[in-house]
Amino acid sequence: MSINIYLIVSGIIFGFVSILHIYRARNNFPLILGTWEAPTKFSWIIGIITGSMSIYAFSLL
Repeated sequence: MSINIYLIVSGIIFGFVSILHIYRARNNFPLILGTWEAPTKFSWIIGIITGSMSIYAFSLL
């Protein structure tokens, strides 16, 4: 597998995860992990981090 395919696939996956987290935070949907409900701030932070990782993956192409 070439590095370009890896970067494209990882960029798409990180972008998709980022969109889902930002969508969850924007619409205030609950995220429950076992008995713990993750705060909305958690999704904003993860959305920004994964979005940055997606942009970085595509910038390496």
